[in-house]
Amino acid sequence: MRFKFNMVSVPAIIFAASAAFAGVTVTQNLGPGATSWPGAPLIQTVSNPSSQLIVGEGFGGASNLSETFTVPGPNNYSLQTIYLYAGGGSGTSSTATVTLNLYDLGGRTAPNPSSYSPGVNLLGNGNGLPITYTAQASGLLRLDFDGSDQAMLVAGHMYAFELAGVSGTNPINWLRTISDTYSGGAAYRNEAWINGTNARDFGMAIYGEVNTNPVPPAQATINGAVIHQMIDGFGAGAVFLDAGLDPLTDATMDALYGTGANQMGLTLIRLRIAPDGNWTDAILDGQKAKQRGAKILATPWTPPASMKDNDSLVNGGSVIPAQYPNLVAYFNDFTDTMASNGAPVDVLSLQNEPDFTATYESCRWNASQMETFFRDFASGVKTPMIMPESFHFDQSLSNPTLNDPAAAANVAYIGGHLYGASIQDYPLAHSLGKHTWMTEYLVNDQSIASAVDTGQQISDTLTVGNMSAYIWWKTIGNANGLLNAAGVLQPRAYVMAQFSKFVRPGDIRIDVPFNSSPLALSAFMDALSGRFAMVAVNDTTLPITQSFTIDGIDTSQLVPWITSTTQSLSPQPSVNATKGTFTYTIPSFSVVTFAGTLNKVTMCHNGHDISISQNAVKAHLKQGDTIGSCLQ
Repeated sequence: MRFKFNMVSVPAIIFAASAAFAGVTVTQNLGPGATSWPGAPLIQTVSNPSSQLIVGEGFGGASNLSETFTVPGPNNYSLQTIYLYAGGGSGTSSTATVTLNLYDLGGRTAPNPSSYSPGVNLLGNGNGLPITYTAQASGLLRLDFDGSDQAMLVAGHMYAFELAGVSGTNPINWLRTISDTYSGGAAYRNEAWINGTNARDFGMAIYGEVNTNPVPPAQATINGAVIHQMIDGFGAGAVFLDAGLDPLTDATMDALYGTGANQMGLTLIRLRIAPDGNWTDAILDGQKAKQRGAKILATPWTPPASMKDNDSLVNGGSVIPAQYPNLVAYFNDFTDTMASNGAPVDVLSLQNEPDFTATYESCRWNASQMETFFRDFASGVKTPMIMPESFHFDQSLSNPTLNDPAAAANVAYIGGHLYGASIQDYPLAHSLGKHTWMTEYLVNDQSIASAVDTGQQISDTLTVGNMSAYIWWKTIGNANGLLNAAGVLQPRAYVMAQFSKFVRPGDIRIDVPFNSSPLALSAFMDALSGRFAMVAVNDTTLPITQSFTIDGIDTSQLVPWITSTTQSLSPQPSVNATKGTFTYTIPSFSVVTFAGTLNKVTMCHNGHDISISQNAVKAHLKQGDTIGSCLQ
């Protein structure tokens, strides 16, 4: 017989062992060495499991394994059954667990994405479904779902079905191919493609019943009573520009740093500290940026060769420790020169990508060298400093400095790049009150799809990484500039403006505690000016209809601004947030910013939450009250 936790009857089939939890029944030993899937599956990743699925994957080096699949149209379906091809392993236990997860990734072109960020789990009321499993011969493993776990599978949407466990254990082996056998998805380990850019597929078959119910809007909640980091700004670099493009023209600076119509409202510029002392371009670019209210981040790719142990500007090398005082003097000479020419530097970096040896200008610093410099020498630098600007935001490079109180005292910001890096929080830096910045990233793709991917990345740096600034590689250039060489704004400039035009320095990110859609969502406010903005990024191939509920603040009317395949930072008719709720359809490959004005905000007053008029915020802040809930 078969046991089921919620006692719902199921069709009789022959099996050797089964177990059930919540909304799933697990049936084992259904066809060892099966050469086909039972019946007529809606989706199958291979046609002959035993011959095509020859590599077993466990949790030895991963905490999850997953396969994505795309629901064929025109119908929607209710999930009924999933067959896996699996076997071996030690079986589940209290320390070797297996949980089933299912995520809606929206409209995607398979096998992309090469990595995915899970949203709301569609199984187990958002908690997933734990199962038991006993080691079996490689063969079919049947999973029958019921009740609320019979998730609606929407036509054209891609989903990720995931086995999650404990890294280092091996309760089960899920078998996969050594080639791409299924065009609608791919195999993932730790939510990233297995074997890099060459797609593989896990053995899986999906069964469902046609569901004629209307697709409900996705749901999201924004809570202005819970606040996060302060925003420092968004910007781009004027570094190694193509011949004839540096110094930047007034027209270029107006387009990127102006705040008028069809201007992008950037507030940060990244400049290079040239090792030959010829800082004319930096001065001229800095002057124009300052005139438009921007702040300057100055970064060296290398100090002068005389300070380095390889006596060269290129191919790495390190600063000779005895030269640290001279490096301090060199930095101060640069910042003094900039300031005397009307371009004072706001933030100074120790080194660009100190963990990468380049054949162009470069210099290596290890974690110990950085700690020594910041502990014993950085106090002599006149400008607030950022470090380490690792090429892949390697926290181990800055941890020793941050763990040394004397060194950490001389660090104003932590910065890094995202080449080959996953975006993650930096609790150590944030616990010390250090703002974290993403200071460089590029791709050589000027399409709207690539630009919207950048919007997704910006959103993730803010919400996952809790970063305070995002700086794109180049202001201008055909391959990857925000403007092309002719000065024409590219789609990525408009995507960045969906943030920079509406989320200004000093704004506070507020909480998005729930979001059931694949949209990337972030929200911001400034309680003193009454500014509010919510940014939705849809980097999928399908529009997403979303219902928004705004709590903790009161804003009644919002103006959507859209950048998409057909629009460039275009304002739309305003929408009313009735009792804080409204519904809007976010177009495919688009970024939509909802800009509005706060009527009321939540404040902590004498240990109690109060709702107060935005106009009265300044008076209450003078009494020592704080923005946000007392409970956060």
